[in-house]
Amino acid sequence: MKDLMKIKHISISGAGWNLFYYLGLMKKMKEKYPHISKQYFAGSSAGAWIALFIIYDVNINKLYKFILHYKNKHLIHNLRKDIYYNFLHNKIKNNPYKLKRVYINVTKIT
Repeated sequence: MKDLMKIKHISISGAGWNLFYYLGLMKKMKEKYPHISKQYFAGSSAGAWIALFIIYDVNINKLYKFILHYKNKHLIHNLRKDIYYNFLHNKIKNNPYKLKRVYINVTKIT
């Protein structure tokens, strides 16, 4: 990735349990290419979360610690809600225009 600025869009697929791997990868990319949060992202499932974390410059180390020390790990719905309110809610509320750079994909299988 010689010149990341030439890339217009970054797509992140659903990560599932690879979420931690993707977060680590994105953390390293942000360190090497600090301007990555200015790009456009498309993400599905956990990939959409990762895109939001990048766009809104969420501290990945704090996020890791939050998830690892979460009390009710078996209640994934509560974890998602608590991650949103602890790491994204105020950032999105204060700057909703960054959402224009994130395309969230949803798939429903019936």
